[in-house]
Amino acid sequence: MGVWIVVFIVLALMGSFFWILPSPRDRKRMEFRQKAMRAGIKVRLPDKGLKDRLIRFEDQVLGAAMYELFIIARNKPELTGAFFVIKVEGEGEWRFNEVSLPIGLQEISSRIIQELVVLPDNFNLVMLSSNGTSIFWDERGEDEYVDQLLGVMTEVNSILLSMPQ
Repeated sequence: MGVWIVVFIVLALMGSFFWILPSPRDRKRMEFRQKAMRAGIKVRLPDKGLKDRLIRFEDQVLGAAMYELFIIARNKPELTGAFFVIKVEGEGEWRFNEVSLPIGLQEISSRIIQELVVLPDNFNLVMLSSNGTSIFWDERGEDEYVDQLLGVMTEVNSILLSMPQ
């Protein structure tokens, strides 16, 4: 009887120990985030205020992390507010959500979409502003996705900087 009590206590302690360990999925997310932050990308989870502003993109934002690459330049693009590029479900094609874009953004919109085409399938919402590029990602995939993300965001930011005023 005493042996069973000891076995039960050991199993209870082991269960508690394994319960606090992160799952393999959580460890992978942490790797993605650390790699992105080392590369200069800010990673954050959308808070309630941001989710409220992005309610029309609820399907894309739900369960996704926001990866942001800010434009570090004195002369920033003249964009008022945020503009969204969304991947059309089923088609895999990127489109601006807004029907009417400012003239400067209209001129560079096709170049931006060309850059976004290289992103894997689980990237489906991009937010552009005068501060830079933000991409929502469900953090599934391979380590190379972070490198692709950085390359695309860097190119999109440089395209935004080349936007005619």
